[in-house]
Amino acid sequence: MSAVKSLIFLVLICFIIVLPACNNDDYTATELINAGNN
Repeated sequence: MSAVKSLIFLVLICFIIVLPACNNDDYTATELINAGNN
């Protein structure tokens, strides 16, 4: 199950990085990444 969890986590990271980049909203990406690190 940990492999599936890792895959889902990677997909979430991709969404966090790619979606705001498409929207030209780097602020949102930085905020989400910071929230994930805390």
